[in-house]
Amino acid sequence: APAFVYPFQLLSATWGSAQPRGVFAPERADQEATYQIGIAALGLTIVALALLFRKGRAAARANPAYRVTVVNVLCALILAGLMLPWLEPLWNFTLAFVLQYPFQLLSFVGLALALVAGALIAIDERFAEIPLLAALVIVPLLAAYPYLAPQFLDLNPTGPALAIFNDELALLDAKIVRPPGVWRHGATVELDLTWQALKQPNRDYTVFMRMVDENGTQWGATDEKPQGGALSTLKLQSGAVISDTHSVQINLDGPPEGYHLLLGLYPTATGQPAPTETGATEIRIDQNP
Repeated sequence: APAFVYPFQLLSATWGSAQPRGVFAPERADQEATYQIGIAALGLTIVALALLFRKGRAAARANPAYRVTVVNVLCALILAGLMLPWLEPLWNFTLAFVLQYPFQLLSFVGLALALVAGALIAIDERFAEIPLLAALVIVPLLAAYPYLAPQFLDLNPTGPALAIFNDELALLDAKIVRPPGVWRHGATVELDLTWQALKQPNRDYTVFMRMVDENGTQWGATDEKPQGGALSTLKLQSGAVISDTHSVQINLDGPPEGYHLLLGLYPTATGQPAPTETGATEIRIDQNP
């Protein structure tokens, strides 16, 4: 679905790098991509308009920055309006041939407001001198700086990933927590998994585990979202590493021993197992010797 933007999203203070997923849905508000214009851009635009019209419309028209300011403010308003979901029919017939998503117009909105902010130097000569010129440069930098801070991960992998599912999630490690030694019928097998998002996942995945014997007969199964269902993979940012524990019980009616575990992922919405880089839809995990 086209990623339209609601007015409140343009003024939202939240920030993230989630991929756009269509029209805003309240039930997944914490999983939405962010589309805010930015407090610096809005603030400097308001200051520019206030200074331009502080002595009335006639004086504003005589200002050399009048046309640049007014034209770009109007362009920003029109472009922001075109992103609203109420204009979907217009996108269906015309605009969809120009851009893939309505939210992409935000780049042009940002450019227009940047020109308005730059026009402050011509609107008021005081902004061409220190310290106001320094403030004009520093304010946008300070507004954006928190979002530029790097995020560090304390991870020391001992080998290559066990599997990469759908080119989105890598299974870095799978440790058997219990039981030690041979897996016997009636036992509960618990695994500690380590996942890494190679990019922002486009799907909400469920982890599945199947306990089978050497003939392929299934004697236990579990399907659960990461971290006991508390974490949706849609929330994972690119590069994020998470620990995840899952368990499955072996049916007492099965053979006394001789089991192995099949583990994989599937999108919750479809139930279709996600392929790995080898084309397989699951990996085999054997008991500790």
